[in-house]
This record gives sequence, structure tokens and C-alpha cells, in this order.
Amino acid sequence: DLAPIDTPLFASADIGKPALPHWVNIVPVQNRRSLSVQFPVPDTMPYWQTKPLSYIGNLLGHEGAGSLLSELKRRGWAESLSAGQSLDYNGGALFGVTVALTESGLENVDEIVSLIYADIGLLNKAGVAQWRYDEQAGLARQEFLFRAQPALIHEVVQLSENLHNYPADEVVRGPYQMALYEQALLKRYLDEMRPENSFVTLIAPEAATDQHIPRYQVDYSVRQLPESLLQRWQAALAGSGVTTAGLAMPEANAFITQDFSLVKSGTESPVRLPVEQEHTELWLHGDNEYGLPKGRLYLLLESPLVADSPESRAKSALWLQMVKDQLNELAYPASLAGLSFSLDSSWRGVELRISGFSEKQAVMLEAVLKALRAPDWQQGRFDRLKAQLLRAYENRRQQAPYQQVMGELPVVLNVDQPELEAMVSATEGVTMPAVAQHVSKVLKRLGYRILVDGNFDQQAAENVANVVATTLPEPVEGARPERKVVRLERGVVVSPLEISHDDAALAFYLQAPDAGKRWRVAMGLAAQMISSDFYHQLRTQKQLGYIVNAGAYPQRDVGGLLFLVQSPVMDAAGLQGEVLAWLKGWVEQGVSEDDFEKYKDTLLKRLRERPENLWEAADRHWTDLLQGYESFDSREQLAQALEALSYSDFTGMMNSALRESEQRGVFVYTQGRWLDKRMPGREISDIEAFKQALPAYSFQ
Repeated sequence: DLAPIDTPLFASADIGKPALPHWVNIVPVQNRRSLSVQFPVPDTMPYWQTKPLSYIGNLLGHEGAGSLLSELKRRGWAESLSAGQSLDYNGGALFGVTVALTESGLENVDEIVSLIYADIGLLNKAGVAQWRYDEQAGLARQEFLFRAQPALIHEVVQLSENLHNYPADEVVRGPYQMALYEQALLKRYLDEMRPENSFVTLIAPEAATDQHIPRYQVDYSVRQLPESLLQRWQAALAGSGVTTAGLAMPEANAFITQDFSLVKSGTESPVRLPVEQEHTELWLHGDNEYGLPKGRLYLLLESPLVADSPESRAKSALWLQMVKDQLNELAYPASLAGLSFSLDSSWRGVELRISGFSEKQAVMLEAVLKALRAPDWQQGRFDRLKAQLLRAYENRRQQAPYQQVMGELPVVLNVDQPELEAMVSATEGVTMPAVAQHVSKVLKRLGYRILVDGNFDQQAAENVANVVATTLPEPVEGARPERKVVRLERGVVVSPLEISHDDAALAFYLQAPDAGKRWRVAMGLAAQMISSDFYHQLRTQKQLGYIVNAGAYPQRDVGGLLFLVQSPVMDAAGLQGEVLAWLKGWVEQGVSEDDFEKYKDTLLKRLRERPENLWEAADRHWTDLLQGYESFDSREQLAQALEALSYSDFTGMMNSALRESEQRGVFVYTQGRWLDKRMPGREISDIEAFKQALPAYSFQ
């Protein structure tokens, strides 16, 4: 065993001066604001059966009624909050509370720290209790007993890491084990969370700084903490000096599952059930394979009005953000009990997914649908969420170059997908009354598609359909939208993306000459063949950059290939030449029939692999349903198309699609520091005009 590290985590540069408390201001590259209060604490691994920091983090990071986050949101100071262990090593650990700030919160950081200490003090006085510990321990035990089997490679990696921390006979259960309630130990860790033992970090574009780190191009400063402020925080910790009327420890969790019985109604694939309501599809797949009292409920509210323009997309996004924020106090304890939901908008409409223990999914469904139909229109909440969404768009401009070109590629290929600038402009102009009016219109033009997958029987599925029918408006005909993918002409076009970064980057998309499974599997097979050699030549041999990748890029049944490179040493035009030269060499070299059969066999096995777990199986069913495969056999159809693909077919298809004179492609690129070197080729000057001028493949 390695000897524990006994050197203090924080040490002062001034001899005789304590290292803590300490406050650092940092100006970030991206536009974000956060406040973090961290505490060095003793090593937790000797107490792995108690897990003191897990217990404390669960209560300080709680997001239900009376929580620290709810109080900060009520004051308009925070967007989100997390609490827990942020670092561990052989000899110690670091525990912290991190708050994502609003602009108003940035003006009240000292008071926010006071509230953090007030909540720690409240937890120390009223939150350390046997029943609370037993509740957390019971939830951890449920998570262990009914966990979905992860992919085997992930399981092996995790178990090997666990061997460093747990006895061999507890290597699987150890991370979930909470078997020893030790009140004195919990309080000992809470006693470490005091002002004089804190390291505070404020990250914000407006943070006052007076120092600079050239290597990372970051400005920072150290704030001197006056004794009066420390006394104020100490008073808050003791339960005085700060208004804490809104803070309370969580109540008992009402979403904890009590019934773990398994329903025996399994079928090979989902079956459609009859419903009284028109324009509503109800599908059921009862699981008999994975043996878990869990499942996933999918609901698509189809409507062409959700995303028919940048303005509609912006309004829909803010609508759903309002609903999710409104439901947070309800959803958080549910998530602790193994029941969660996601709510997203897309070109299809609004998609709701509820996952976890099946017993109380209908309860969660009803709560979400009621909020969707009648949101709590609070102006303060709307303003905060709108600012948050605009900041997320702004931060996309600060992503790595390869991420930005990959984000731009779907904009070029999908007729209905707007540019980032259009979304920013649309969001800036949205008002809360406009969103409310938009929601009213959308609710009048909906169709419903439901899949209940997992530990459910027909009665449970019909109950779900009844909740939808009694909570949402009557569905209407003609609510199913279409997605259009541009059909590229012969030739290669280039689309520049102006970003501020020294590295150049490109994404090169090659589209199959026609849609259909034959072309899709041919391009997928080619992707398997090219990926390793492309990486080896451009990354390992030529060392053009760390980000080098090639693979399949299908758009529904439109096959395609993607080549991605980010480079600090070569301009985009040079990268274009390297990619095209590599591709030309690969086509001219050809593929042997033996290699073709080997790669074909490998891809066939992948297509016919059974799902690793319940969630993967359910997601496959839902994807098939949305894409029109009501026999739920999309992968088998691809496998059959691949089996029918001969060696001569494949070589002929590659010659007709990948040779330079036959290519149908798009380069999306950024120039990096080589601003004077534009990429050769026909440049797209107006993306919307480019898309409208081309024919398109249509998909529902």
C-alpha cells in the first residue's frame, strides 16, 4: 500500500501565514458565472461503508422544496447548484458547493456564501438523523440491486478502478454500500466546513483581476477577506446574521418505489394497442429479458409548429425550459428515487421521456403534462432562463474549432435547421407573452405517439394513454412534420466558419449518390475500413493534430462519410489537400476481397448484436417507431442489405461515389490563424439560399 499523503492540500507562500481562507477571482474564456466554496477534509476511503461526504452532498445539493438552490432561485441569484466530493487522494479529499450564478447573483456573492454556511449549519443541527441516512442507504441499495447492466468494457474498467478502493469481495457493491450510520463521523466532516477552512473561487467575465497567466491566457486575482466578512459567515453557520426563513431540510421522499414485482407480459417487439382517441398511437413492449422493475415511457407530441422557424424554435425551447424549471422541486426527489424525465423539442415536436422504476411513472407523467399545458408564467423565471439560453449560444462560439465545424455541418445539410446567428436573433426578440401565445397555438395542433417499454402490462399502458387523453387537448389530423436533407450535386463546396482560434479545422462530408439501405451499408462498410488508416496517416505519421477522425455519417437512409481534422500546424487549405490526397490514394489502392469479407462479417455481427441493457433495447424500439419501422427491424433490414452486397458491387459503388470527379461533398472549415488562406472550391456565401436551391430527401 502507498503511504498516505500528509502534505497539506493548501499551503501558504508566506511562512507563518495560514493558507486558508482564500478567495480567487478568475475571468473565464467562455461566458459563465460560478461561485465555488471548497473545503479540504480528511480521507473518506476508510469510511467507505458510511460515505459521509455522499450523505452531506445529497442534502446540501438537494433541489426540492426548502433547498438552498430553491432559495437562491427564489431570490434570482442562481441557475443551478451542485455539492459533493470534488477530489480525493490517498490521505485527504476536497468537498465543495458550486453555484451557477445569474447576473444578479454575481452582485450578491457574499450573501450567497452566507446562505451556504447557513445551510451547512442547519444540516449540522437538524439534518443528521438516522431516518435520513436510512433513506439514502435504501436508495443506494435499490440502485445496486436493480442497476441496468452497463457495456462490458465499461464494467471491467470500473471494477478495476474499484479494486483500488474496496475489498475484493465488495468490488461490485462497494460504491453503493451505506451500512454504518455514524452520527459523530458525519458531524466531524461537517465541522470541517467552516469559513476559516474554505477556498472560494469566483469565475465571471466581470470579476475584478490584477494578475495574468500567459500560458493559459487567464486573468485572476486574490481577494483579501476582511475579518468582518468572516465573522458574518461564522454567524450564518451558527444560525444567525442571515435571513434563512426559506431553508429547510428535505421531507421524506414520496417517490421511493415500494413495489418491485415484475410484470410477465413480454413480447419479441412492441405491439400496437387500440385506443379510443383518434390521432394517438399507443405501443407496448413488456420486457421479459432483463428482469428489472424498471422501464421507459416515451411520448411524442407531434406538431409542425414547434420548429417551423427560428422564432418557433426559440419559443419552444423557452417553453420547455420554463416547464423543467417549474418542476425541478418535484423532479429532484424523484430522480433520487430512480425516476427521471427529459423534455426536448425538435423538428418532430416535443419529446418526453420518463425513465426508471415503473411503479410511479404515470404520476410523473401527469405532473409534467399539466405543467406543459399550463406553465407558471413568472417573468423573473423567464428572464433568467432566456439569459441562460443566450449565454449557451454565446458559449458555442467559444468551443474548440472541431466542435464548431461539427455543429455547423447539420445546419448545412438539414433544410429546416437554422444557423446559430438566426437562433440568437430569434431568442433575443422573444417575450414571455409571445411564448404563451405560441404554446396556445401548438397545443391546438398535436398528434400523440406513445411507447411504454419495460416492466409494464397492457393495463399500465392504457393508463398512460388515459393520462395523456385527460390532461392534454384533443389531438388533430395532419400534425406529423417532415425533415428534409439536401441532396448534394456532383462537386465539392466549401463553407467557411469565422471563429477566434489559432487552430484550423475542417469537417468533410461525402454524401452517397442516392438514398436507400444499399448505399447506407456500403458507406458504413467503407467507414470501418478507412477509420484506422486515416488516423494513422494524418495523426501518427504526419502529426497534423490531435483531433483526427473518419467514420460513417448517415442522415436517416442517406449514407455518408465524415472526415474531421483540427490542426495547430497547418492551414485549412492544406488540410483539405491532405484529406483529398489520402482519399484518392485509398480509392486507387482498392480493397482486397478477403478484407472486404472480413469487414463485412464484423459489421454484420455489430448490426445483429443484442442490446446490452434495458435502456438500449427501449431506445432502439423508440427510434424505429419514429422512423417508421413498425416491425422494429431496421437493423435487420440493414443487415440483409449488407448480406446482399457483393465485392464487385462494393468496389463499383466506391468508384462511383468517392472518386474526385464523382464526389458530392461539403467542407465546413475554420481558418485558424491563417486568415489570408481561404480554402479553394465553390464557396457557400448564403447557407439558406444554398439549401433552398437544392432538391431534398424527405423523411417523417
